[in-house]
Amino acid sequence: METKISITKKSGVSNIRISITPKAYTRYQTTLGVSLSDKEFADLQQRRNSGKGKLTPKAQRAFEMLAEIYTKIERAEIEEKINGTFVDVRYIVDCVKGVEVEGERDLAVNAFERYIADMGKRKGWSNGTIESRICTMREIERWNAAISTKDLATIDGFSGFELHLIDKGLSGGTVKRHFESVISFCGWAFDKGLCGDEFKRFKLSVSMATNKPIYLTLSELALIEGYEPKSQAERVAVDMFLFECYTSLRVSDVHKLRWADVTECNGFYLVSVAMQKTKVIKQTPIIEKAAKIIQRYKGYNIIGGYVFPQFALWTIRRNLKEIAHKVGINEKIKRQVAKAGKVEIKEFEKWELISTHTGRKTFVVNMLSMGVSPDVVMEFTGHRDIKSLNPYRGITSSAVADAVEALNKVINRD
Repeated sequence: METKISITKKSGVSNIRISITPKAYTRYQTTLGVSLSDKEFADLQQRRNSGKGKLTPKAQRAFEMLAEIYTKIERAEIEEKINGTFVDVRYIVDCVKGVEVEGERDLAVNAFERYIADMGKRKGWSNGTIESRICTMREIERWNAAISTKDLATIDGFSGFELHLIDKGLSGGTVKRHFESVISFCGWAFDKGLCGDEFKRFKLSVSMATNKPIYLTLSELALIEGYEPKSQAERVAVDMFLFECYTSLRVSDVHKLRWADVTECNGFYLVSVAMQKTKVIKQTPIIEKAAKIIQRYKGYNIIGGYVFPQFALWTIRRNLKEIAHKVGINEKIKRQVAKAGKVEIKEFEKWELISTHTGRKTFVVNMLSMGVSPDVVMEFTGHRDIKSLNPYRGITSSAVADAVEALNKVINRD
């Protein structure tokens, strides 16, 4: 359990926010607020510093509520360990605050919050997965904050939510991702007896765009390799992307890679990573180019023991697009784009479509185009089903030509 007190002053009044965050549920935070005059605030400071001083009734009540919340959650967590019961943090806080909770507990948005806390803890969800689920919860709230879990988990409920997403002009892929979250939530709610199973018969009507993966050919990869970064942010963006291309690791794995995960054995570097979906720890050898990249950061002593400086991923992605534009990765590509339930064909330059995940796709496509066995590729990527590689099988002739050219250079050099 963590507690924080934040203070803002305005017009002779101190606004104090007392925040509590249960450590097991870092995605939920409750706040109790009081406003104190300058004299009352001075008394509060004296009490905090010396154990003496007088609190106003409002401030006293806030601290009492905080202590009560703290005690109730601690008890609930002990019961969870003994009986396996779910700790409903929001319900506890609302009861202490005196919020009307009868009837509200059936609301889909409230149940969704409990679903995120429960499944996030049990499944060990990544921050990205939790943020994605929260995004879906917010969309349900925007659409119909008063809908119950029971009504949402019906064909009419799903149809209404789909229409809301389509009216917003979201792409087919985004609509699909929201529904994957909602279906998972309704499955959880069904197991807990909060709804029926009518939602299982619902079929999405939105049109889906089908596009081949975006990847860089070997010649395009050479353009990125030859770029001279103008700042540390660009340097890190280039290095992290190339490290993805050389190792097949996901950008999230590269971003949080620590020196404790890197070992040297007989002149080779091995990287240990927990596969994002399977959670299996894989130890993978990396090629010399990848090893040279991480050696560049050996003396940085980054807080947390990370290999790469911790720029935000959106900063990495933005810099990567700008660099790809600068070096001339501008092949014209036609893509299907699903908007408002319809699919249109639009033309883009390749740099516009590059993302931080493109590095992993580049590894897979170029390995397959050079004739490497899919089973070997799966050993690197951590895929369990060979069907996962099917989207990468449609290799363009330019990728094959690049692979042959690269092999010729190796043969001629020997």
